Amino acid sequence: MAELLDPSALRKHCTDAFQNADSHRKGFLTKEDYKVAIMELLGYKPSKYELESIWTEHVGCHGEEEGGLDREAFTALITHRLMQKDIDELVRQIFVSFDVYLNGFLTLESCQRVFHEVAPLIKTDQIERWFREMDIDNDGRVTYRDFELMIKSHTLLYPSHLTK
Repeated sequence: MAELLDPSALRKHCTDAFQNADSHRKGFLTKEDYKVAIMELLGYKPSKYELESIWTEHVGCHGEEEGGLDREAFTALITHRLMQKDIDELVRQIFVSFDVYLNGFLTLESCQRVFHEVAPLIKTDQIERWFREMDIDNDGRVTYRDFELMIKSHTLLYPSHLTK
């Protein structure tokens, strides 16, 4: 099993995402608000099935909304979910998604291609800076090991003391 997430950092990120998504400062997330919070935290839009399952289990209703998911319930749900993830597998999946030519390493070109497809607003100079930071030996290639070290040292998924 991979290292555990840093609980205090995770709580802070959950709180921030909750506050950003809580439209009209109601003190709870509607289904639409929840989608926004999940996009911010995990980078994907939850399916209708996932949303209905969560609402039925954690809010106690389905169909038309009556209330929503409060901050404590949201934080507990996300914390539980992320603590069970195999972080090493997640890093491998991210690496493979950037390795568009399937050659076992990343190039600046492959990184730019992925970013322009999935995050077109990220500027080219930001992508280049990120790539240079990962390319430890300056050979124009980022190996899986380089990528893994970078991800582990720059994400809430790993406590900072584990990467030093």
